[in-house]
Amino acid sequence: MDFKDGAASVVVACLHAKLRVTRPFEAVRKNLFTGTEPKKKASLYKMNEQPPHAELQCLRHQIESNKIRQDNSSHDMRIRSQMKYTIQDAYLTIVPEGKTCKPTEPQFQVPTPNVVLTVEVNKCLLHGIYGQSAKERDVYQVLGSQLLTELRDKILCASDRVIPGDYSNRPDIDPRTLQTTGDMFKSGFFFIENVFYNDLRYPDNKDYSKTILAWAKKHMSETEFTTKEMSDVTFFDLNIRLGRHYLFTHQGNCEHSIVFTDMRLLNTTDYQDLRSYPVLAVTRSRSRDVCQACCTFSAK
Repeated sequence: MDFKDGAASVVVACLHAKLRVTRPFEAVRKNLFTGTEPKKKASLYKMNEQPPHAELQCLRHQIESNKIRQDNSSHDMRIRSQMKYTIQDAYLTIVPEGKTCKPTEPQFQVPTPNVVLTVEVNKCLLHGIYGQSAKERDVYQVLGSQLLTELRDKILCASDRVIPGDYSNRPDIDPRTLQTTGDMFKSGFFFIENVFYNDLRYPDNKDYSKTILAWAKKHMSETEFTTKEMSDVTFFDLNIRLGRHYLFTHQGNCEHSIVFTDMRLLNTTDYQDLRSYPVLAVTRSRSRDVCQACCTFSAK
């Protein structure tokens, strides 16, 4: 059967099934075109209220929500606060411009063909607290040819900046000269698709997965777990699923949610210098300054 015969058979089948192709368009016309809309399409966005006879559920809920907000000032204030902190991400992002020029040293040229993966690193997960506690914090772009240790060294966390010890007797000491917990305790692991990728580059590093595997052997004997060193694994070697939450643990019990959100081929608009990766593409400001003019958005 060629293409014409196949198309003809589909049309005949539709006719025999009495499918009316005009019905969806009639529903759209009934829901959207009520006679109260402006004739110019560009003016549709300037309508003060929704069409009264529209049968779309989203419009009905919007009308009801606006009525509740007009009658209840406390509810209106709460909704505005939620909307304010939802859209603040657009004002707190830092997206660096890509350096498309190739480096002069050929050894620093990004090998091609290559893949760019977008990785979200969320805030620390507190045990027993879910929902909005795990919000996106930083977004990195890594190459498929890079090692997992390169992303591990790039992740920023406040628990790595803690200065252990008592320095109350020396309040004027420069904190930059002191050793932090990130310098002292460098152990950590990624947990991706039932595989523990441990950071064992330094002799003092500990294998955190041993304790977890011992527990899993008793309580999850039907599940198979394996371990590898992250210094021997590239992102090309991973089996990942986009949008799934994985785990990064360091400093004993500091946990972060790792999500691979995008994967694409390297193009000319990306960084061409290998030393630029992993790229901190998006970050969230730790302190927010509200604009004194509108008292709603973040000050730039």
